[in-house]
Amino acid sequence: MKRTLLLAACVGIGFALASSCDTGGTSGSGSPGDQSDAGGTIGGPQQEVFINEVVHAASERQLRWPTATTPKLGTGPAFYELGFDDSAAKGWQSGPGPFGFGTTTPAAPAFGTNTQTQMQNLTPTLYLRKTFTVSAADAAKTDPLQLTTSYNDGFIVYVNGVELARRWAGPVGQFQYHDQHAYDPDLSSTAQDVTLNVETVNLGASNARLVAGTNVIAIHALNVAHTNANFVFSGSLGIAGASPVTLVNATDTWQYFPGVVEPAGGLYDPALLFSGRLSVPWGKAAFDDSLWTQGPGPHGQGLAGMGTTVSGVVGNTPSLYTRIVFNASAADAADANPLQLLVDYDDSFVAYINGVEVARANLQNPNTFVPRTAVATTARNYAGAPTTFVISPAKNVLVAGANVLAIQTHNVSIGDADIAVSADLRIGATGTRLVANNSPSWRYKVGTTEPVGDLDGAIEDNPDAPASVNDWVELYNRGSAPISLNGWSLSDRAGTSQKWLFPDVSIPAGGYLVVILDGQDVKTPGTNGYLHADFSLDSDGEYLGLRDATGALVQEFPKLPLGSPFHSYGRNAQGNYVYFDQATPGGANAGTEFSGIVAPPVPSNPGGFFGAATSLTLASATPNATVRYTDSANPAGPTDGSEPTETTGIAYSGTISVGSTRVIRAAAFAPGMIPSPVVSSTYLIGEPAPRPTLPAVSLIGNEPHSLYRPYGTMAIVNNQSANYPAGPWSALGDKQQYNNANFRGIWGERPVTWQHIAANGAPLFNLDMGLRMAGSPYTRPRYILNGPNGPTPNTTAWSTTNALDKPSMNFYMRDDLGGDPLKYPVIPKSSVASYSDFRFRGGHNDTNPFIIDELARRLFVDMGNKGSLGVNTTLYINGAFKGIFNLVQHVRQEWLKEAFKSDLDWDVLQVGVPSDGDGISYQEMFTFLRNNPQSVLANYQGMQARLDMTAFVDYLILNIYTCTGDWPHNNWIAARERSTTGKFRFFVWDAEGAFGSFGLSVTSNNFVTQPQNNGAPGTQSSLVTTTPQTDSITTGARILYTLLRDSPEFKLLFADRIQKHFFNGGALTDGAITARYNELANECSPFIAGFNSTRVPSWINGVGNSSRWTVTLSGTSIASTTNAPSRRKVLLEGFTNDQAVSYLPAGPVSGYFAAQGLFPATLAPSFGQFGGMVNPGYGLTITNPNAAGTIYYTTSGLDPRLPGGGIQGTAYTGPIPITTVTTVKARVLNSSGEWSPLVEATFRTGTPPTLLISEIMYNPPAFTPPGYTAPVDGDEFEFIELKNTGSAPVNLYNLRLAAGVDFTFPPGATVPAGGFVVLAKNAALFALKYPGVSVAG
Repeated sequence: MKRTLLLAACVGIGFALASSCDTGGTSGSGSPGDQSDAGGTIGGPQQEVFINEVVHAASERQLRWPTATTPKLGTGPAFYELGFDDSAAKGWQSGPGPFGFGTTTPAAPAFGTNTQTQMQNLTPTLYLRKTFTVSAADAAKTDPLQLTTSYNDGFIVYVNGVELARRWAGPVGQFQYHDQHAYDPDLSSTAQDVTLNVETVNLGASNARLVAGTNVIAIHALNVAHTNANFVFSGSLGIAGASPVTLVNATDTWQYFPGVVEPAGGLYDPALLFSGRLSVPWGKAAFDDSLWTQGPGPHGQGLAGMGTTVSGVVGNTPSLYTRIVFNASAADAADANPLQLLVDYDDSFVAYINGVEVARANLQNPNTFVPRTAVATTARNYAGAPTTFVISPAKNVLVAGANVLAIQTHNVSIGDADIAVSADLRIGATGTRLVANNSPSWRYKVGTTEPVGDLDGAIEDNPDAPASVNDWVELYNRGSAPISLNGWSLSDRAGTSQKWLFPDVSIPAGGYLVVILDGQDVKTPGTNGYLHADFSLDSDGEYLGLRDATGALVQEFPKLPLGSPFHSYGRNAQGNYVYFDQATPGGANAGTEFSGIVAPPVPSNPGGFFGAATSLTLASATPNATVRYTDSANPAGPTDGSEPTETTGIAYSGTISVGSTRVIRAAAFAPGMIPSPVVSSTYLIGEPAPRPTLPAVSLIGNEPHSLYRPYGTMAIVNNQSANYPAGPWSALGDKQQYNNANFRGIWGERPVTWQHIAANGAPLFNLDMGLRMAGSPYTRPRYILNGPNGPTPNTTAWSTTNALDKPSMNFYMRDDLGGDPLKYPVIPKSSVASYSDFRFRGGHNDTNPFIIDELARRLFVDMGNKGSLGVNTTLYINGAFKGIFNLVQHVRQEWLKEAFKSDLDWDVLQVGVPSDGDGISYQEMFTFLRNNPQSVLANYQGMQARLDMTAFVDYLILNIYTCTGDWPHNNWIAARERSTTGKFRFFVWDAEGAFGSFGLSVTSNNFVTQPQNNGAPGTQSSLVTTTPQTDSITTGARILYTLLRDSPEFKLLFADRIQKHFFNGGALTDGAITARYNELANECSPFIAGFNSTRVPSWINGVGNSSRWTVTLSGTSIASTTNAPSRRKVLLEGFTNDQAVSYLPAGPVSGYFAAQGLFPATLAPSFGQFGGMVNPGYGLTITNPNAAGTIYYTTSGLDPRLPGGGIQGTAYTGPIPITTVTTVKARVLNSSGEWSPLVEATFRTGTPPTLLISEIMYNPPAFTPPGYTAPVDGDEFEFIELKNTGSAPVNLYNLRLAAGVDFTFPPGATVPAGGFVVLAKNAALFALKYPGVSVAG
């Protein structure tokens, strides 16, 4: 499935040009149930190859809920059923039990199959199956069937398709996804769970569980995390009693499948199961290492006892690369015993066998590329004795013949005095020794450059990690001879032939060929693999065409019908295209047929706020369809938000009267058709004030399945012991307890419908989405959620004062859960109108006044930055009011792409942990900073290329002004576009600790060195550290500020931004902050009893005598405040302190900014008028407020001061004439060489510049540039041309192209009289097509 873009996204200057010129075939209406154009047009009666089956709404998250047993994914049997295919062709493997890796307490039984390489850092789950034969006599026994098991950490056991037991796996009947880990038994513990559970589990009477003949036991074994270093499952099955019967031994050969994808429910590519592992080309046998130096190990510098002492590492680079080619015999390559890697290292390493990562320590996250500049996360001394890393069975890692062991070793810093690595490789503890550390065959390279030519090439171009279920298309050859498809093509765009070309493959007579449609381009599939086309299909239905090698149309679907996650669409025996309830890739179509999907019932009244009773009717466009509905206020049908079925709910018979608030969910049904999608509507009748004054988020969902107990995302089963709810949740050993609210992965999401209702109005949109609980690592394990987990979960009120009873949530808009990305401007005053997710804040540290975080984020945007914005709303769940919430733009890749008009991927890190992309460039930025003193201008400019310095200084200034608690070591997000010009930007996030929280006050000083901590616990708000070289880079802003302040350029930039924001009506002037505060307080105060109306105003205005700070202390805490300065006065002017505290002496206190050298004594000049409209010819006067010094100014947008302190402005001698839009920038330079802060203002005269758009090129045809062998997409050559029609040059600095094109001209940009300026999407490609034409951006 794919996202349908409304505009063609453009790279470079970030513009998008819509086109209405696309050509294509006839398109149908696309209404569900309308099959008018869905049968596919076939080229001719003699055509032998045609499209036989299509899946275009595959989902690995949507579940089929039966009436009794565990729900299932997609189509076909579940992995635990007898008819399931667990053959090697499906990627299943055979091996003896027990299964696992690592060490436990007590020790686990000896592993028959070590699964570490195929599980650790890839998946927390392992699927096991074993068929066995039972005699008729044994099948008739009433003695207990027993599972004797040892496990770490959890499991679910099925016999003959029926679940019989589970441990640390949630409630009975809950579907366990392939990427869903075992439930953590103790959220108060941060230690890795090493407990081996040993248990005999009674599974019920044997005669109720077994059948005579073939039976199957299936195990879903679970680790507590995919990164966990230990995992065990050992299980024997037998019949207890006087004469015990062993049916299955733990050491028998089982079929096993590491859960990197779902094993059932859809189509995956077995050849790509482990493609998610990091692979590097320099670790492969084909890599040319002839220029590397040869020498025996150990290898190192600065340590005695090395086989080869390497030079050039210490002081130059943190990295050393080593590799050795070794031979494995056929017997070794087939050995089922695990490999053992014995490594001694200083300080960190990553090891690869045949290019694939097999072990690492102290170096970033597993399966992430490590550049040569990376440094160890922790120091480790060379021990003189190795550490053993157990790797998967040799047969899963080695090949017969040449193999390679490659290791990259990294120091803790460039200047660290020693680095070393020693490695041996063997099979098992006593088997073949494959590699000796002292072998003379080792080769090594000092990491002054990457082992390959460029950074992008340092990672293999791996296929993406496989999807569990994929869209696909199947071709069938009905002829009597094979047919070659070489040069044939598939396309999802009408009029675009040969979009994806088949390789040289054939379909045998009567045979099938399946192509996975997932956006990858795989034309040489591996063993048991599939072809992959480089496009995907929209679940709403779109064009699909097949053409032969000449380009002639073979078959097309002008518009496929609506897809279904539980059905395929294909050709039946009569030649008609229908839906099937079984997907049969590579085989004849089978299963129950359905002629179409019933059109959903349309409510005559969509819902919303109503002052009095209302009514509605329901009607489906499908002839003879019946409609059923559920009503959350009508006991005649389920009131728990469940979906109607053909047999449940209320049969619709006419107008429905709605006299009170409720939710109605309706669906339509017809014989021989798939039921319609469910339509959900909210009717808010006579809601009391102030509820209708805010927009309403109405969440509609099946309470037991999606929301509450037993399976919902808010379900918590408490033991109510002494340590909970007082502390983090713990099951205290009860393996049936569970806590769904603590889940962080996608598996914790549940499907709901979001209906967004305007204040006092009607619904704005309905959207199916995934709902997941949210919260900090501290808060989430402490959630109590008494309301959601009470006896009447949806009628019990949620707390308005206890954050642990009012959860925050995440909303995810995914095709996989039935909802496309949201295309609606949900957040007022934001340019972003397309969303893939939201944070829905409950206000954990800000239940009153509930505006702090939103206020801080709005101020950051007011300062001229792109940042997350939100809107306050109410929340209703299935019609029940739950309180006031804050719907917030989530700073993640999709939002960043929209906000910055970017087509590229982004690195996004939250408190140092990547949520998108990786941390490579982030770490490199700190490595550069720590090794390049910022007092040197060139080094500072190097940081400017890595960090958006202006945005970063704004970020610091805001957090300093608000004195944000639980920051900067926590609660931050940084992101960069993954491009050659990408720079990190920090974003305000989770700023609930702003404006005096976490023990901080208006006089707290961000510049005291930790751990003085402003009198507050922890490291609250301290921006200075004495150990910036060794602090964790998760404290990002603290390290950055401490080292950057050595640069005079950085300090002056700080002063410039202070001048901009604290003066002349800037975003942090008292009036501007007060206006933002009042805006939010007016919305929230009616909802909050005892609204705190003094916290922010006293911060802005002070208390009592605002020149003094007079408080009464209780220990180090403030008991009461008599006088307090405003925060502005604290930072800029100073105050008198009436009592000493740990960070502040008594007596006069200077302004904190000036005391840190962040605001110079030389003041900025003042303008006669600070910007705005003026008459043409207005003369701007500039005044110097200092006793001496010279004013320098520019009107070109450039700074009057050059980097380093030189002059590039004009000395002010008299009024400056303003004739058109002009930005004036000015500074004062005093006689000692000190520059004042910059002051700038833009003036407008009403006279537009003599500039017009003279040419637009959009949606041009594909073009083959010189030197290229294939055409390049024509969109890459889009451009806009501007012309100056006047007789004088035009300064472009003040001009910006917006909306579809988003580009701001840089300072100094001009266009001469009669001249042109061109903006191109891709400047490099543009130059190849239009040589000699200069490009401005």
